[in-house]
Amino acid sequence: MSKTIQISLSKTNLFAGGQSLIDVRVKSPATPIGSVAARLTYPANLVKIKDIQKGDAEFEESAPLSNLTKDGEARFIIQQASSLTSPIGEFIVARLLIEVLGQPRDVVNIHFQSVGLVSTDSVDINGVKTIDFKTKIK
Repeated sequence: MSKTIQISLSKTNLFAGGQSLIDVRVKSPATPIGSVAARLTYPANLVKIKDIQKGDAEFEESAPLSNLTKDGEARFIIQQASSLTSPIGEFIVARLLIEVLGQPRDVVNIHFQSVGLVSTDSVDINGVKTIDFKTKIK
């Protein structure tokens, strides 16, 4: 697999007292993605991950399995079983529903760690392992 697979979190404004959705995006130029597993850590005094929702394309068919019981940490896995040849390109695998607890100008850092990225033919993929989403609350 010579083409690099990238994972990113969408840039989203976080407003004090509000809720926001952050997309977990995958860009895979040549390898169809079958599943993504991740661990997220975040400052529990500033934000809370309330829910992890399904993505789009083939990832729209199944809801992610998630564990949101520990303050400051969330884990999820999402799989798609609708295609062996897609998705390829850029797509959303999951959406994070964030509740904002902090105040304006507080800096939030959500750390995303990919703990499993698997192609549709069950091959482990060496994609991006960690991402930091850093933003200031408005």
